Amino acid sequence: MVIAVNAGASVSSVFGSIILQSLAGFTADQAVLLNMPFGALQFLSILFASWLAYRFKRKSPFLLGLVAIVIIGVALMVALPKTKANKGGLLAGYYLIAFVYAINPLLISWMGGNCAGQTKKAIYYTSFNAGNSIGNIITPYIFDSKFAPQYVGSPIYSSLNGCELVLT
Repeated sequence: MVIAVNAGASVSSVFGSIILQSLAGFTADQAVLLNMPFGALQFLSILFASWLAYRFKRKSPFLLGLVAIVIIGVALMVALPKTKANKGGLLAGYYLIAFVYAINPLLISWMGGNCAGQTKKAIYYTSFNAGNSIGNIITPYIFDSKFAPQYVGSPIYSSLNGCELVLT
């Protein structure tokens, strides 16, 4: 799950401007500006999801909720026609993807809470970092130019989304 989550997060942070330009004809300058609220939404979603998990002492319902929000965002971006009339819906779908960043803090705290012993925790956290790195390494392979402009035909992208659904 860590690999799938971090590959998805890396996609939006590294290729966010490309995604926005290909959605409905945003210019490069508009794409850069439209990424600013995306960063604020990432920050707020991390704070809110972490607070909810702490407040209610449950992580799994909030993890499932976050994954559902991200899936809705991806579905909007894939299903809506890429026209100027749908810019709002496409942009809303893109902004919903920002909720993927709130998954990592919950996963880290879940791992730490479900493991006793310093050595086991060190192994858990090391495996998390390895998964994070692998997710970031495979992200550029998702954005092969032959899958442009939507990049949904990429087999890596499809298999990552399938893995994320199965693992949650």
